[in-house]
Amino acid sequence: MRRSPAEIRSVTSYVSSLDEATNKWGVKVNRVELQDIDPPREIRDAMEKQMRAERDKRAQILNAEGQKEATIRESEGRMQQAINHAEGASSTGCYTLRPKLRLSS
Repeated sequence: MRRSPAEIRSVTSYVSSLDEATNKWGVKVNRVELQDIDPPREIRDAMEKQMRAERDKRAQILNAEGQKEATIRESEGRMQQAINHAEGASSTGCYTLRPKLRLSS
């Protein structure tokens, strides 16, 4: 687990404070490990809400990126189909001619 420099300084400061406080008893604190942290229900609910919101946000972003990619690929496919159709028509010499109508006034 990577920790930010601020977290490392905070933990180091905490360990140093404990070491200084226990030094008079001849105890050297090198490491601190926290176990069984049981935050209040409101904090757990808030944390769960935040995690759920982050998951939903990531899901929406992934969905939007997928739709964008699909739209781009469909457009590229239609463009390639039109190119292939045009190349096929020009190589066979088949052209569709549309007569122009002239209206006399």
